[in-house]
Amino acid sequence: MLKWAAAGFLAGVIIGVPIPVSLAVLLVGLLGGAAYRLRGKSWLGPLLCLCFLVLGTARATHVDNDLGNLDALNGHTAELTGTVAEEPDIRDTGANYVIAVTGVTSGGRTRAVTGKVQVHTTRAVVLDYGDGVSLSGVLTAPRNDASVPYRSILARRGIASTMNFPRILDLGPSDTGPSGWIVWLRQALERGINAWLPEPEAALLIAIALGAHSASLGDVTQPLIATGLIHIIAISGIKVAMVAGTGYALFRRLPSRSLTLAAGLLLLIFYVLLTGTTVSGERSAIMWALVFVAAYLGRGTLSWQSLAMVAAALVALQPGLVWDAAFQMTALGTGSIIAFSDRLLQTFRLVPPPFREAFCVTLAAQAGTIPVVVVSFHVISAWGPLANALVLPLLPVLIVLGFALGALSWVPPLAAVLAAFAYALLHAVLSTASALSALPGSVPISGISSPVAIVYYACLAVLSAWVLRKANWAPSGRRPGALTDLTCGMAVGAVMLTGTLLPAGGSASRLTWLGTGESILLQSDGRAVLIDGSPHPFQLLEGLGAQLGSRRNIDAVVVTDPRTNVTGLLDVLDHYSVGEVLDVGCEYPSLTYARWRAVLRTRHIPVYALRTGTAFSAGSAGLTVLGPDGVYPQPRDSIGLLRVTMAGQSVLLAGAASDRELMEAVFRPVRLRANVLVMDAGSSGPHAFLRHVRARRVIQLTVKTRQTRPAREILASH
Repeated sequence: MLKWAAAGFLAGVIIGVPIPVSLAVLLVGLLGGAAYRLRGKSWLGPLLCLCFLVLGTARATHVDNDLGNLDALNGHTAELTGTVAEEPDIRDTGANYVIAVTGVTSGGRTRAVTGKVQVHTTRAVVLDYGDGVSLSGVLTAPRNDASVPYRSILARRGIASTMNFPRILDLGPSDTGPSGWIVWLRQALERGINAWLPEPEAALLIAIALGAHSASLGDVTQPLIATGLIHIIAISGIKVAMVAGTGYALFRRLPSRSLTLAAGLLLLIFYVLLTGTTVSGERSAIMWALVFVAAYLGRGTLSWQSLAMVAAALVALQPGLVWDAAFQMTALGTGSIIAFSDRLLQTFRLVPPPFREAFCVTLAAQAGTIPVVVVSFHVISAWGPLANALVLPLLPVLIVLGFALGALSWVPPLAAVLAAFAYALLHAVLSTASALSALPGSVPISGISSPVAIVYYACLAVLSAWVLRKANWAPSGRRPGALTDLTCGMAVGAVMLTGTLLPAGGSASRLTWLGTGESILLQSDGRAVLIDGSPHPFQLLEGLGAQLGSRRNIDAVVVTDPRTNVTGLLDVLDHYSVGEVLDVGCEYPSLTYARWRAVLRTRHIPVYALRTGTAFSAGSAGLTVLGPDGVYPQPRDSIGLLRVTMAGQSVLLAGAASDRELMEAVFRPVRLRANVLVMDAGSSGPHAFLRHVRARRVIQLTVKTRQTRPAREILASH
């Protein structure tokens, strides 16, 4: 009977026909009375379904507006006070903060107000969860567009206003209660992972273990979408099931069933809170809670009824959830897995476990979510089941490694081993996604019409009903053994780790543009020098990761242009141990540059002035500073000029230096002659300077684009 009630309630919410409360109460009373009189007869199920359908309709059309009254000020300038209510979302293009507003000053009057505002500002503004803030700016209403329903997404989070680049005053931390400790722990784990892994491996491990925004993964997101692996970066039901199943297997050793139940429920609550309380995580956690309670009572659970009850309960609490793509995918995917996974496991019984389970579960889930995937991602991947069959067996190991590496990052011997093993597995996942996404089989689709989706799900419902009826509506739902998964992951990881430990071949010295900004990496005889950063930190870290692999230190960082390049260098300090910094300096520093120098002082990293005549070596390569002589009010007049020499060849790095700076270099007692001249694409240089350099080749770097270009080898010696 529970499945009838849940199905009726969900249908009522979807229909959402306006109905007066008095009429709804009357209909529920009549239908409930009829169901009671006909209990035990065949009409009971349909009557119960109709009763809950009326309840669902009433719930959908009588939803409280929980966005507050802040949205009434959209379009006006206001001064707000409030608290940072969510973990900051830091991206290449800036930082996003969600502020729970408590007061507003408008027109000289201050009054209390409720609501949330999403603030977008520069990365130089650093706020922590729980900080009190004062904002001054223009409130705007978010808008939907053809590709991203931005307004709808924010509305589901209780946000109806945005504010871009406001004036912000940090009022200091406030009491956040237990949630503050959860966010602090999550951020501590993220810092530990970042300290021991390069990008994009670090971001991927954080996403797998703790969940992440897809936008924070940069160019890695597209191959994951094309291969159907995008779900691994969110806290999906399968990851909650892995954590819950492993924890329950351990807790069963406790001396009493009460302790086992309490420990299992606490683990579920802690993991869901730590990973951000996603829809799929909540759904899976509630289902596993039912499993724990049933085990405590000595009874079994039925997956289909449990899913229906959980879905109905979540929609009852938040009716708008029924139109959320994440909820649709997790509910429809789970239902399809329950219906078809057993039959698929029998069909593909020749495939060895655990790859068989991963392949069949993915194939079943994909059958139930095709229309939602088309609407959300506009692509269907034929390689999804294969990619998931190869990757899913590695997830349990990666989740354990993520938590272990984050918690033990302060113990270098252990952290180094964990990081090496995690790097190998993550590199395998990224290589698999990249290789399969390059193959034909990902079909781009602009959308799907409502009649087609209705017909598709009607056919799927008939087929699932037939399969479930043959299974007596209680499929066995086999789950692969945790030991098998762990053994398989360890074996694959050992193979990949062996590959990463092989000595790297190639040239002894090379100078490589990293493909973003003006960042150039010099590698020579085991030493690494990073010359300049990029305004796009994640792309810079991806380039460094591709060149340095699992290496965790950079011998020196050289800053020739402090205007925008230090943005990416701040993130470099979080991922790599930097030996020393040579900085040209800035007479009127920006907030970002001031923060860069403050972080260097806090971490006790030696900083030296980059001035004419300074020379130092990196392995067999030599670097000589050709300018500037000092710092000037105009930053382009004091951009550092570097001459890199190795194996008798030389490169002059001029960057975006002004014509004045280049002409001054002509009259300095320095040698400008170089085989290669590297300049900004927007600079050509005066003729006198070019005659003195006499370069055989001139390279102009396209530094304005936000897209990562392939790394380009500027000079190499063998």
